[in-house]
Amino acid sequence: MGDSEPIVDFATLEREKENITANRNGHSALALQQTFSVPRNQRQQQLAAAKERFNRELEQAHAESPDPLGAYVKFVEWTIDSYPSGKSSDSGLLPLLELATRTFKDDPQYKFDLRYLNLWLQYANLVEKPDMVYAYLVANDIGQGFAILYEEYANTLERQGRRTKADEIYRLGLARKAKPLSNLQSRYEEFQTRMLTARPEAQQEDPPSGPSAPGRRTVL
Repeated sequence: MGDSEPIVDFATLEREKENITANRNGHSALALQQTFSVPRNQRQQQLAAAKERFNRELEQAHAESPDPLGAYVKFVEWTIDSYPSGKSSDSGLLPLLELATRTFKDDPQYKFDLRYLNLWLQYANLVEKPDMVYAYLVANDIGQGFAILYEEYANTLERQGRRTKADEIYRLGLARKAKPLSNLQSRYEEFQTRMLTARPEAQQEDPPSGPSAPGRRTVL
């Protein structure tokens, strides 16, 4: 380890583990340490200043960068690491993801970009009806070449009891040879095994939509 390389104090992270919410892409240990080692008032000032800087970078990226999506990805990653509890309404993560996904939804440059798909998957995890997000992605060929799209969509449908539709989505991903194909094949085989032992009454196809759940936002 080089002399200039920062050292992570894992004792601090252990003390704060109850304030850290699991994230699909993980957290930066160094960023977590910085979050929990600064007094709250000072930290709030730092966060506000950083948000202003990131917003300026978004504007600059649209004006100058051939890859403006990269600025949104950095902003999202910073937000997740800077608000590890996952509860703070101050984080602005949901509206940031809405902005990022909407901004590039008609841009062919990003339809097959895994970074863009990951933003959509993170967004789906925060809304009331993630299946509607996945349906939109499939219908609009966003991320169609990645196995994770079909896995997440099918998992959501399975949790809803919509097994026939989940099977259809797995088959669609396999037909499109979504990568990594071996992972998708394994997930599909696991799904088929579960279905052999599933109770028939767990089946529920296309349930009617109900009122919005508290604390969850409807898609877009």
